[in-house]
Amino acid sequence: MKRLKWIAFLFLLLACNEDTLDVRITGRVTDAGEPVAGLHLYLTNYYYEGGDYDSFMPAEHYTLTTDRAGYFSIDLPRSAYIQIDTARKWNSRFYHDRYIGLRKQTINFDLSR
Repeated sequence: MKRLKWIAFLFLLLACNEDTLDVRITGRVTDAGEPVAGLHLYLTNYYYEGGDYDSFMPAEHYTLTTDRAGYFSIDLPRSAYIQIDTARKWNSRFYHDRYIGLRKQTINFDLSR
């Protein structure tokens, strides 16, 4: 078990400050367990390429809309970190952020939580 922890730590250490290429992000938005259709999600994608590899330099902004079942998806050419926000009524609310280390990411969240 101890060896497995060291292998995981080494993997994370080596994966730091590196973009992941050809990323697909999918997810589902619900509210009290019910799908939320037509919700605009604002995704900010950060990556290192072109930067100093110590901090995120460029950022790309995308607007996603959930389908009738509350699902969304996007394909990104590269990513290191994403943040998802939404605007409901008069305010903007931060919902999720994640460092990207795998090419396929699933992000589900419920607005009531």
